[in-house]
Amino acid sequence: MKLTCLTATYNAIDAGNRENLIRCINSVAALDVPHEHIIIDGASTDGTEKLVRMLQRKIDSLVLISERDSGI
Repeated sequence: MKLTCLTATYNAIDAGNRENLIRCINSVAALDVPHEHIIIDGASTDGTEKLVRMLQRKIDSLVLISERDSGI
């Protein structure tokens, strides 16, 4: 069995949440159970996607889906 963690984000950097997003990703990566962490990004324009892609190079369990959506 594998745990799946979903994190939704949009322009986290502009919202002042860059460090919180990094902490969230690192926290999930440190789990001691089989897992995947899926970041659902609403096509951020502030560098959030670039940040997640950079972290993705170091964290095999990190998956990024970045596309426009219609919000909540």
